[in-house]
Amino acid sequence: MIEQSRRDGCVMESIDDQHHTLQGIFLLEDSPGETELFCQALRCALDDLEGFRPPRPIPLTTKQTADQALAWLKLAAEHEQAVLPGLIIADLNLPGNSGKVFFREVRNDSRLRQLPLIVMMWAPEDQAGLTVGDGDPVDFILKPLRFDDLVERLHGILERWFRHKHLL
Repeated sequence: MIEQSRRDGCVMESIDDQHHTLQGIFLLEDSPGETELFCQALRCALDDLEGFRPPRPIPLTTKQTADQALAWLKLAAEHEQAVLPGLIIADLNLPGNSGKVFFREVRNDSRLRQLPLIVMMWAPEDQAGLTVGDGDPVDFILKPLRFDDLVERLHGILERWFRHKHLL
């Protein structure tokens, strides 16, 4: 179940990473239309998980720029009792500071580098330069996606990252 949040977008059982609770999904996407499409696809993907229902709604925090996203994540990371996302999905092509800058900043921050990060991009060659030691992205999503394809990709992500890795 996903719950719409007025503050950030769409709205997981939490786990502890020693200092922070990891909860939900963090989406960095500059297009409000694609953010809404993502929310709808996420709802459908959750409905498709056989025999599995999250005990609570899955929070989805959304930001539209790399600067907003970095500021939010770094502020949360500074406070030990703050909630960090269990999964980050970030668009690589953003206005201003690019998704590559966001990716590098997250992977170079010792407080954030352990968070699983999935990168959305337009072409496979966009992957160049996204390796930062042990902080590689855990997956890639190629855009543009048809709605059904996005639901299928998100279904696989939910299966892998939330059900089997216990991030939900």
